[in-house]
Formats: sequence, C-alpha cells, structure tokens
Amino acid sequence: MAYLTNVDKYGGVIIQQNVEDAYDELWNKVYSDKDVEPYIEEGLVGFEIKMGGQGAKPGLGGVIKIPKEEAIRLKAKYHFEIDPEKVKDKFITRYSVPGTYTEDILRGMIRFMKTAYPRARIWIKLGPYRDVDRVISIAYEEGAHAVVIDGKEGGTGMAPSVAMKDLGYPTIAALKKIHDARKLGITDTSLLLAGRLYNGSHVVKAMALGASVPIWLGHS
Repeated sequence: MAYLTNVDKYGGVIIQQNVEDAYDELWNKVYSDKDVEPYIEEGLVGFEIKMGGQGAKPGLGGVIKIPKEEAIRLKAKYHFEIDPEKVKDKFITRYSVPGTYTEDILRGMIRFMKTAYPRARIWIKLGPYRDVDRVISIAYEEGAHAVVIDGKEGGTGMAPSVAMKDLGYPTIAALKKIHDARKLGITDTSLLLAGRLYNGSHVVKAMALGASVPIWLGHS
C-alpha cells in the first residue's frame, strides 16, 4: 500500500501466487480488499502465475529459511527435511511445492483469471525452459498481459548450487526465444527478461532484440 499510494507515472504491484498462496486464497483476499480496489481499477495491480521456481532452479519449489516457531506452526503444511520440534536451530529451511503445468492447465488458468479477476493484469513467470516459446504463444493466444522469463543467472542465493550451475537456459537463450516470438508477430504481449542484466549495454541490446522491459531480479 505504501508503494501504490506513491506511484507516479510508471509502476504497479505484481502479486505472485504459488501453490501455498493459492491454498491461502491470496489473490481472492487482495482482489476483494476495499483499500486495494481503486488501484486495481487504475490497472496498477497484477496477478502473476508462478510456473516453477526461479530461473536458476526451474521446476523446483521455493526454498526459504523461517524462524523455528513458525516452522513448528507450519510443519503440517510444508515439507521439512528435519522435524523443527527436534532441533535447536533458530531458523529452519522450508521447501514449498512446485506448481504443475501442462499446456491445457496453463490455458485454463489464464481463462480462469480473466473470469475471476477481470480488472487485474495477468502475468506469467517462468524459468528458461526448452518450451518457453509455447508458453509465450499460449499467453498471447489467451490474452495474458505479460510473460517474465527468469534466465539461469537470475536465481536467488537459496537456489541449490547444482541447479544454478546445471539447470535451465542462460538469459541469452531466453532472449533468443523472445526475439523469435516477435518475428512471429507476437507484439501485444509484454515479454520481460531477467538474469544478470547489470549495465546499460545489456539493457539496450535486450530491448533491441525484442524484450519489453529488461528487469533485474534479486529476489522473487
């Protein structure tokens, strides 16, 4: 709310929902919040489908460390490698469930969002999979507003090191997918890119090859 009340010409809030967030009906709570409603009407609020995890660990669930007390409270809902009640650690690593998507599931999800949340922007975030081009095409055909491709170099520090080294396309390969989509005439859907874009020349080259707004991503 502090951000939304200070938005000037550009900006907005994109709210990501994973499996656990869906269980807690996060989008429903936001969409029905009277304080948020004026900003939804202005087009400043979007809902983002999270397909898998960070680009550095595509297809894996989220990983985060939480206080022991919270871990004990959530142990029936999340997977813990160790029982938080049987260790002395102050912080426990929590693993969440990755989402499962097929082409039909993704199409159905976008259609559901357009029906249930017609005033919210629809975003899709995915890692650099081999079928990025199909996700872009489906997003375009079903009327999603934006696709964010998180290149291999975009993972957080919580990503498993083996995943950061060996899983997923690097950002440059993801950019090639964007360039191919633009050549096919997919122009109405915003295609965003993340992962080691750390100076101005990277931004210029990414935009020249078709990326809508190259973005830096430090944390999901």
